[in-house]
Amino acid sequence: MLQVVLSILMLGIVQAPVDTAGVVAGDPPPAAVETQNRVAIQLDFSGDDPVGTLFADKLRAALEGSPRFYLTNDNSKRRLIIVVQHVDRDCRERNVSTVYSVIWTHNPGEIYFARYLTATVGFTPIDGIDQAVAGLVLETESLVERLGLE
Repeated sequence: MLQVVLSILMLGIVQAPVDTAGVVAGDPPPAAVETQNRVAIQLDFSGDDPVGTLFADKLRAALEGSPRFYLTNDNSKRRLIIVVQHVDRDCRERNVSTVYSVIWTHNPGEIYFARYLTATVGFTPIDGIDQAVAGLVLETESLVERLGLE
């Protein structure tokens, strides 16, 4: 009897039960639902100073954790593009602060050139990174609302 059951399993005749509760034909896949009402953001960084790298990592995490945005590198999608460049602020006293520039552009998808929206520059000491990141996320949210990019 055991040989028969094993043979049936090997042939693929018996399949594990599939949970289809709550799934309606034509529903988008779960990944599509997660991004459905969120704004796509492409985030590009340039720089090699440690404080700026921490700044970039925290900005990425804040945008990924936001219920309004999701990160993508899909060039065919309509998306907001944020370019961040950072350098060490003071070559005499390294690893205490960073200077950054942020440029926001918008690409409606499937075209080569993005439309310039706005830019800012700033600097932050290592203990001010969270505040600077929060300000950039707020600026991004404000930009999305003002331009109706949702």
